[in-house]
Parts: sequence; structure tokens; C-alpha cells
Amino acid sequence: MSVALFDTGLGMWGAHAGPCLMWFAWAALLLFGLPMLLWPLRWASMLGWASTPDDHLAIYFGRTLGMVTCALSVATLMALNHPSLWPLLYNLNIMIFLANTGVHAWGAFKRIQPLAETWEIPYWFTLAVVQYLFYPATHWTWG
Repeated sequence: MSVALFDTGLGMWGAHAGPCLMWFAWAALLLFGLPMLLWPLRWASMLGWASTPDDHLAIYFGRTLGMVTCALSVATLMALNHPSLWPLLYNLNIMIFLANTGVHAWGAFKRIQPLAETWEIPYWFTLAVVQYLFYPATHWTWG
């Protein structure tokens, strides 16, 4: 691993990478994936989005995002016994969390989202930082 990356905090808590990955997977499955899959309009309503029961596109996208979240969470839980896969999962989580930070920042900039979504900007960024800090540094390779 590069000394410069470690000096910036990459993997400073990497010894606990497995439990962190497990908690993130369970939280994503139970708090995001399943609710979006099963009740997409109720989920959207809780965040302040306006929709109608006939909003089939919102239902479709909500369920699709919920299923992708469920699939990633279950795949992560299945990979917990395979530490060689952890860097891939951490990289994926960091990319997802930073992309969500950008999506929510763009929505705030354009003023096209409820306030609850704007409040999520620091939330998603913090999740990316936590993943960075728990990165399985002992498994780090460039190739």
C-alpha cells in the first residue's frame, strides 16, 4: 500500500473492515432496499416527494432501486467470508456514496428536490468517508 494513501487515513480502521461491511449491508437491506422495494411511494412520501398512486414510473424506479440495493446487500453478506472481495465492495460503496452525494447536491443546486433530500448531502458524504476509513488496507493492492 502507498504510504501517502495510508497517511491520509485510508484503512486506518481496516482491522474492522469485516464488521463494518456487515453492518452496512444489513442497514442498506433493512433501512433502504426492502422499504423501497415494497413501499416505494410511501418511502418517497416520507422524504417529501409528491406522487399519486397511479405514478407507475415512480413505483417502477423505486422498486428497481430497492431491488438493486437488496441484491448488493445480499451479495455483500455472502462475501463476508471472502476477505479478498472486500476491497471491491468497499470501492463500490465509496463510488455509490460519492455519486449519491453528487446527485443530491445537484438536486439541491437545481432546487428540484424536497429539503430532506438536501439534508442527505452530508449523510452520503460521511458514509463515503467511513468506508474510506474502514477500507481493508491489509488487502490493498494496485493490481
